[in-house]
Amino acid sequence: MPHKTLQVLVGMGGTDQANIWIDTSEVIETKINALREHKSQIQDMEAMAERIRAGGFDINPTHGFKHAEGFRYIQLGN
Repeated sequence: MPHKTLQVLVGMGGTDQANIWIDTSEVIETKINALREHKSQIQDMEAMAERIRAGGFDINPTHGFKHAEGFRYIQLGN
């Protein structure tokens, strides 16, 4: 059955183009564990994990979350 998409979230990868922030504080360890599977792409995973836990990625401190990911929110229709 066809559907009509009314909203889209586009991942922004840490750019300043995000217009909505999703709190990821409760799932930060899940995110770290997922990154651990990219062994060929991250040379020092423990250092990366510590930077993430410290809030050094995907966060604009003005939004009040310790950990968050930014997206571009697009409203397509009603």
